[in-house]
Amino acid sequence: MSDGHHEPSLRELSRQIDGIEALLNERDRRYDERFLSAKEAVAKAEAAQTAYNANHNDLTRKMDAQYAFMLSRTEADSRFHNHDEKIDEIKKDLASLRESRSEGSGRREQTNWLLTLAIGIIGLILGFLSRYVK
Repeated sequence: MSDGHHEPSLRELSRQIDGIEALLNERDRRYDERFLSAKEAVAKAEAAQTAYNANHNDLTRKMDAQYAFMLSRTEADSRFHNHDEKIDEIKKDLASLRESRSEGSGRREQTNWLLTLAIGIIGLILGFLSRYVK
């Protein structure tokens, strides 16, 4: 004991150990609180993700159902091409009708027949258009 070092007593060591134990217990308590907070955050995030997935799946189903009723691009192009051909035929018929009228060589009955035919074809096209184009 002459070197200036002092040997701690049992009481001092016991106090130091009690202090260290109190510090460790406090840290354990804090780590437990952090762990519980993280656990709650994960549970909330999982619940939010579940709700998002349910909404997203509903949207996907709605879009799939809507797509089932839509025309494909090729089908729409085909239908419009057919309608364009029919309109061109009507234009030719009308041009022919006008030509026969202007020449005066066509009979009145033939003119009425062509006009009736043109009106019928136009009505047919309008019927198709009203049914397939919405």
